[in-house]
Amino acid sequence: MIINRTNKTALIEKDKSFNRKGLIFLNFDNITSKLLKGYEDWEPIAISNNAELLILKSQGIIHRGTNKTELIILNIKKDEIIFSTKDFLVFDSIFDKGNDRVLLDVYNKKLFSLDLKTFVKTELPKKNLRIFKGTFNNFENMFYVPSETKKKCIFRFSFDTGVTDEILVDVIGKINKIKFFSKDKIFIILSSDNILYSFSKNLKIKNWQLDFKELDDKPSNISYKILSSESQDLIYLSAPSTIKNNWGVDYCVDLEKGIILNYINSQQGRGRIAEHFFGNKVLLHSGKIMDMTSGKIEESKEIKTIANNGNRCTNPYPPQIQLKKRRFK
Repeated sequence: MIINRTNKTALIEKDKSFNRKGLIFLNFDNITSKLLKGYEDWEPIAISNNAELLILKSQGIIHRGTNKTELIILNIKKDEIIFSTKDFLVFDSIFDKGNDRVLLDVYNKKLFSLDLKTFVKTELPKKNLRIFKGTFNNFENMFYVPSETKKKCIFRFSFDTGVTDEILVDVIGKINKIKFFSKDKIFIILSSDNILYSFSKNLKIKNWQLDFKELDDKPSNISYKILSSESQDLIYLSAPSTIKNNWGVDYCVDLEKGIILNYINSQQGRGRIAEHFFGNKVLLHSGKIMDMTSGKIEESKEIKTIANNGNRCTNPYPPQIQLKKRRFK
């Protein structure tokens, strides 16, 4: 599931619990949904902020004797596939600020960016970097990603220049996750020691730190996913299990003070946190939404549209959709 709060759209993949129809493009403004016919079993990766481009990947395929995925970038307005490749096993991808470049995360390769005008790729000089652990800084048009091997180390890649530099941060242990918040330009870092840090001023000033190991109900681990409220006043994290609850606990944290405001115990069948929603709510893997300030769970009329109106969904890509063959240069 991918929700773009900037343009109020979403891509929701086929799911046996609440979406059996296939990959659906959802518009939250007018609460309409469209089934992407021909891509029912594909996985959504990214939606551009101008809502014109979608990045999708297929399930695993055998291509040239090895496991690969087919990756496509769709231009909705022009009804064409502007790029496709079967050369890699693709894990993840993100757009840059101007939707002119994408960063690709592929198996056993370096991260590399792809210019969507020239289709020239620029490789990052370091291997073993994962997009899902990193964060995009839209003010700088830069991507920050922690090192998989070095402690306290973060690499910063500029989409504009193609240059990657290294930043050392005052944390304990390796960095599992970094997340940038546009409001007040704050970076949140989760270390391998289950400590959450808040930094500002280009990762030089530490605002606070929160050690989850000090909690009475100690978590087994803190998941890499860090979500925020739409106002970016609150952040949400999860532990898959704790001493007292094998189903895990969700934490609502005040971003400014680093204080846990609420502990929400998970339970069987509820669904774990999947994606941010609107206001102070998050989307669960069960298709329901949860208020992280109260723990209240409710149905979403927007998500429910998928289940109820799916038969009336239309294909946004007409049969005569054009395919422009593009290869890496």
